[in-house]
Amino acid sequence: MNTNFSIQKSLLLTGMLSLVTLLSANSMAQQAPMLVPLTDVSTNKLPYIIAKEEGLFDKYGIAIQLYMTNHAAEKGAGDGMTPNPEYVDNPQGERLISTGGGVGVVNGRVNDGGDRVVIGTTGDRLSWWVYAREGINSIEDLKGKVLSATGIDNSCTGGAAHILAKRMGWVIGKDITLFENHESRIDKMLEGKYDAVIVSELPDVYARNKGLKPLVSLRDWNLPYACSGISASKAWLQDPKNRETAKRFILATIEAIALMKQHPETVYRALDKWYGIKDPAVQKQMYAYVDEIPAKPYPSVEGIKVIMDTYDSPEMRKYKVADLYDDSIMKEIDASGFVETLYKK
Repeated sequence: MNTNFSIQKSLLLTGMLSLVTLLSANSMAQQAPMLVPLTDVSTNKLPYIIAKEEGLFDKYGIAIQLYMTNHAAEKGAGDGMTPNPEYVDNPQGERLISTGGGVGVVNGRVNDGGDRVVIGTTGDRLSWWVYAREGINSIEDLKGKVLSATGIDNSCTGGAAHILAKRMGWVIGKDITLFENHESRIDKMLEGKYDAVIVSELPDVYARNKGLKPLVSLRDWNLPYACSGISASKAWLQDPKNRETAKRFILATIEAIALMKQHPETVYRALDKWYGIKDPAVQKQMYAYVDEIPAKPYPSVEGIKVIMDTYDSPEMRKYKVADLYDDSIMKEIDASGFVETLYKK
């Protein structure tokens, strides 16, 4: 490798980051806080929370009003969680950047139009578990039963339910019924509100601590997916100022991921403060999933393909995969060597 080139590149990157820091205060003074919703309560939302809590959005010169939606807080209630009402809000204004999953972006484009694209993915593998009531001992036993998820066509667990049905050759509404759940997902399944439920990491830890065993781990299928991530309007991104804002948001997210991987205490604080998870043992169980968050959160192209195939329809076929993501910002960040600098000892 050309040593001089490497030094020049390192100096250029250092200079770029210093300039960002110097411009931060002036940039923030000129802008109103941008509304950024957390659409569920999960580990793959923690990078945005930690970016807020550790001052990384400030560092990169963007003012962010981060909040949990009412629906997200409701979905997160119970199963060992108590979302902090201080961070639950329904502010009025446009959501220019969202942290929702690829299922919502893809189906939103097909069903409602618009031009939103995925520009980053923090949850890029199918990563959920199915728990079932007593008497259901295999996936095959779910046929004719009621399976619950946090959403049907706009959530990661809803998409997982559709993937499961397709894998089994079942027609939803005929061979299996999908039911949208809200708070206390595991407890309501045990109470008989539905026969089985698909859950993410937090209620999975809760279920295991109650002595329950999952019927199946969808993680074993090793499927790419496009769950939690960063999305924005393609037209909005065409304005250089807006693209710069999105880039800074992604930079802050990437640095937050590096903090999470190297400093567990940042995760423990976030779980306590935002999700109401105070038990140190549970916090450590949750931390095991941080490893799976990609250090370079590129849009999950293969995951978007899985979603498009799962929700296949004549309307879906009008879109190409390339219509639904934009990886240009991540490529620019990656080429700069920024990510590698965060992991140097």
